[in-house]
Amino acid sequence: MLSIHISVFDIPLLVAAICDHLSPHDIWCCYRVNRSWGNIFGPHRYRDVRFVNLNSTQTWDILDNAYRIRNLEVDLGDAEYLLKSRCTQLKELSCVDFAYISWPLSPESQSWEILYDAVWTELDTSCNALSLISRNRGLEVLKIHHTVDGFFPVPFTLDVLQALSTHRSLRSISINLRFELLGIVAFLQHCPAHLEELEIYLDVYYESEAEARLELRRPTLLRRLILHGGLFSFAHDLLVPLLEKCPLLEELKSPRITVEAHRELVATTIKHCPNLLSFEHDSGYCVPIAVPLPLLKAYPHGLRKVSLNISSSHLGGHTTSPRTLVHALLAHCTDSLEVLSLRGMTDCWHVGIHTVLEQCPNLRELDIQCQTLALDDIARDVNLETIPAWATASIVQGLAEATTMLPWVCSKLESVTLFIEQSTHDNSTILAPQKPHQTVELTADATRRTAIQVGLLYNTLRSLKSLKKVSFVWDWSLLHAIRNVPLERACAYMEQVGLPRVNQMDMEWISIDWSTIADLRERDRLDRMCQVAGQRRHGFDCDNGYMQVVRHEFDSDLGREEEEWVLRRNQKKVSRTGKPHTRRSLRNCGEWFDTRAKE
Repeated sequence: MLSIHISVFDIPLLVAAICDHLSPHDIWCCYRVNRSWGNIFGPHRYRDVRFVNLNSTQTWDILDNAYRIRNLEVDLGDAEYLLKSRCTQLKELSCVDFAYISWPLSPESQSWEILYDAVWTELDTSCNALSLISRNRGLEVLKIHHTVDGFFPVPFTLDVLQALSTHRSLRSISINLRFELLGIVAFLQHCPAHLEELEIYLDVYYESEAEARLELRRPTLLRRLILHGGLFSFAHDLLVPLLEKCPLLEELKSPRITVEAHRELVATTIKHCPNLLSFEHDSGYCVPIAVPLPLLKAYPHGLRKVSLNISSSHLGGHTTSPRTLVHALLAHCTDSLEVLSLRGMTDCWHVGIHTVLEQCPNLRELDIQCQTLALDDIARDVNLETIPAWATASIVQGLAEATTMLPWVCSKLESVTLFIEQSTHDNSTILAPQKPHQTVELTADATRRTAIQVGLLYNTLRSLKSLKKVSFVWDWSLLHAIRNVPLERACAYMEQVGLPRVNQMDMEWISIDWSTIADLRERDRLDRMCQVAGQRRHGFDCDNGYMQVVRHEFDSDLGREEEEWVLRRNQKKVSRTGKPHTRRSLRNCGEWFDTRAKE
């Protein structure tokens, strides 16, 4: 008997299943392999279509294969030909703005007032891209992004709303569209019953005479509700009724609303959303810490993601500090917390972030972008009394305090973004009135402590295998503390406690530009050059601030390469009379001095 060999590519369903996991670029690469593969993957080139800037041949070719389209991107008002084709197998529909919708032709369209008064135009059903919803019963994802100043289309007609309310396969909707108040209420009332994800960029046009309150008859199946933008005037009429019908909600992002509305939103969420796992507040408006605090304590299973834009609370004569917020997180979300983001303005940010890093094993993202954190909040304070200045590495190895890493347990950490300043204890010690010799000693101790803490922080971050993103912004206090300290001396401080040496590239990885001895010498040489230039120009000694200005002028006029060529003319540091050679070198730049002398 003859055996018939059947290839995988001979089964159309298997080929379609393979193409479901391929990108459009991969499908085109398979199409270009050879003639046989071209015949197999040729029809699947039409799975992803961007219906814009097409000639007549391309347009009719796509329309003839419209039944093969799975992902379509089309202008919101340019679906006339697609509605007449066999486009009935869509899985994802993206309605964007390709400038196909023109301004309405009316005598008032030529008036300047049209730039200030909103023009609302209901789209014709024959060209409305949302009319494809009723023709594609297998549609799963709907995206609408259409923002034009002054002219606002109304795509949610009665036919579209009726098709939405009866659709059974739609799972995700994302909308960035200008709404009227009555329009967004009508849309929310006609959302599909099986909808699981809803994302809306709230841009609501409010009219004082229009009054509408959302009323939902049945509970929704929403698990993810993301609301961007601001909703100050009517949060009570829209958000609260919507949250009351979301018993399965797991992820919530609240828009910018007032403090009272946010307090009502938190109370409604706690009462009607028992399965909440993620809470995020829009970053454009700060709320007091005491407002979202009950939300962290209401869920015994703990939250996985907490993103807040907060400010210090001064409500009822009581002040709520950020440390209270961190304690609530550690008390209820220690084992579940994965993403923590705190932003806003507070009086003091000594919140104990190191406790979060030491007690949350599942933490993946940490983002603290408020007023700067003290370095002690990240790297625990180093007790210099147990480490004498004369101690060597061999002696320090026997000390119990010696360690090479911080006691962090967040081995899954992938991203960290922090604003860090020097220890407040160090700053207060340096800035306090002291005797000259005491000031030098205290400054040296503070610099030593800072170097050790930076070394501990770097070594700990390098030990995290999953870490992919590091973004630090260092305050001027820390940069000033290490300005005149060479990196070689800092490495010596680190070696005293058993830390490995680091180089400039290591410090740049954590956003610190730490100068070496050679860099300090170069900077000192340029300062002396600028001081000589200032004496030549004005006839008196210049301070450091003026020297920076003169150095900038010198660099911009001559260029860095010419400046280095001039300095290479004299390699000696001093002349026979003991004077620096910088003045003699600058004499070679006669044009620069002559120009400054004439000013």
